[in-house]
Amino acid sequence: MARNYIVLDTEGVDTQKRTDGQPNPSSGLFYDMGYLVIDGETGETIEARSFINSDVFFNLALMRSAYYAEKRPQYLDGMGTDWEVASTLTIYRTLKEDIKAYEVRDIWAYNARYDMAIAKCRTGFRHTLPRSNAVGAIFGTMPVALSAILRSS
Repeated sequence: MARNYIVLDTEGVDTQKRTDGQPNPSSGLFYDMGYLVIDGETGETIEARSFINSDVFFNLALMRSAYYAEKRPQYLDGMGTDWEVASTLTIYRTLKEDIKAYEVRDIWAYNARYDMAIAKCRTGFRHTLPRSNAVGAIFGTMPVALSAILRSS
């Protein structure tokens, strides 16, 4: 029996001023988190979630440091349809509930090092994400191409 997995993506802001223009997940907070829960046997999407983190998104000073700050109007237009507005705690609880309900054992991400670091940074997610060899391999080494993961779905 194949194991269900999550494909996750985040966008974040820096809480520290950077001079090189590159995002730093260790000093960041996510304002956007989306994920798909995938059936490990069929490749079908079981659940799809897209969140705007209200704790970060409505802080304009923080949002100015976002790598994609210019896309903020798109988020405003998509609130309630494309993205669910929720607090960090609600997002955390929803992810935790989905991991348990769908028996998720692995989490995959396009930009794995960034996504995993920003999801864990001062949010409590470090205690939510499943521990397995696959998670360690995926998040500890190279990014996984999202198109390859989703090709079968």
